[in-house]
Amino acid sequence: MDLTPEEQRILAGEAGEAARIAMAVLVDLGAVFGAERLIPVAQVHIDTTLYIDKKRLS
Repeated sequence: MDLTPEEQRILAGEAGEAARIAMAVLVDLGAVFGAERLIPVAQVHIDTTLYIDKKRLS
C-alpha cells in the first residue's frame, strides 16, 4: 500500500504506540482488501463491537 509521508511516520511510531498500532491495523486491512492507498476523510463514526468469550461469561 502506498502511504503518504505522514502515514509512514505514524506507522513508524512517531505519533505514539496507539497510533502505530491503529495504522498497522489499517495497513493490514488494506492488504486484505487490495487497497492501493488510504483516502482522506473529514468525519467518521466509530461503532464499537463487544467481544465476549467463555472466560468472561464464567
